[in-house]
Amino acid sequence: MAKVGYVYRSGKSLLMEMHLAGGVPETFLLLPNTEAKSENEPVLKIIKKMRIGKNAEVGGVWDKVSDKGTKYKSASIESPFFSKGKAYFAIFYLDEQETVKGDDGKDRKLIATVNFSAEKKDDSRDFSKQDYSQYQEQQYTEQQQYYTEQAKDSDGDMIPETDIDDDEIPF
Repeated sequence: MAKVGYVYRSGKSLLMEMHLAGGVPETFLLLPNTEAKSENEPVLKIIKKMRIGKNAEVGGVWDKVSDKGTKYKSASIESPFFSKGKAYFAIFYLDEQETVKGDDGKDRKLIATVNFSAEKKDDSRDFSKQDYSQYQEQQYTEQQQYYTEQAKDSDGDMIPETDIDDDEIPF
């Protein structure tokens, strides 16, 4: 995982600064999700301050535990600039807070690092995971079912085939 940013406190606010496309730093506000009703919903909302208009909710942060028992946060941000419209991140708390100078020259107390997390692959179309002939057979069966359904009229009866001579076709 590549480190792309950090999380820091600014007054009472929790901010996440990341260097995304082109290395331009983007700052996001992290707000508690007070509307969460289940554990599947994010614990934090990721808000992007817009230059014009209202702020926009662009993602969420979830509590996770790794296979080794390490607690971390999983985050995703939606944007048309990312592959498939979404980018995934892992947020790891620092054992000790660090103080660094931000791009604006102000001191910041870092509390976590933000790491880019590659999207999990969908293996359903990966031919190395299945026999290609089985895939072809499945596709053929699905196509046959589709065309059989298309050949029925509104009452569900099969539409009779017609034998048309090529010379009779007007085009």
